[in-house]
Parts: sequence; structure tokens; C-alpha cells
Amino acid sequence: TWRGDLPEGYLFLTTDIKEALSYGKYIIPCELHRYDHIFFTTNSDNPSKAFDMDYGIDLEMPKKYHNLWQQFEESGKSSLIIKGNNKKWTIITNIHNIIPRTDLAKEFYSNY
Repeated sequence: TWRGDLPEGYLFLTTDIKEALSYGKYIIPCELHRYDHIFFTTNSDNPSKAFDMDYGIDLEMPKKYHNLWQQFEESGKSSLIIKGNNKKWTIITNIHNIIPRTDLAKEFYSNY
């Protein structure tokens, strides 16, 4: 098997509300302190899965290995963005780069 651990101290964010809901009942919108990113594009409806496979979290080895995590670390950028199909993005950034927007979450859930 091919397996890896999640990068310690990093969070995975998504632009896909359905994907976010698959991880829990509540969604908290956030902003980033720093907006210097390294971008990669994948021909996938699930950019999180594409990253997982490339990183080694998934048991299935990708057909083409890109080493996205190492390229991100070497770039010195604050966030890694994997763009997928249908404007679905996965954003991976250090927890200290995230500003939770609980005000927006409260507004959303009060109208829900």
C-alpha cells in the first residue's frame, strides 16, 4: 500500500459547499492573512482527491505523480491551491494563515 500522513499544522479548505458539508454539519467561511499562492490545475471534479493521491494519502497510486506538496514547500508561498473542474478548488494553508469568519457563519445559519 502507498499511504501518507496529512501535513501537520495545515488545514484543507474548499470552494465546494457540498464537499465541506461531507466533513461535518457546520461550515465556517474563512479568509486568508496572506494571499501568495502556488496554483496547480487538475482535470478532476474532486481536487482534494487529486491531492490525496499525489501526496500518498490515498491507497491508489496516481498514473502521473506531480509531487505537489514538495513543490509547494519549495515555493515559499503561503497556500497551495489545486484547481479542479467546475470552479472547485482545494486550498491548503497553515492554520495561522486562516481568519475564521464566524460573523458570516452566524448570518448564514440564522437564515438557514
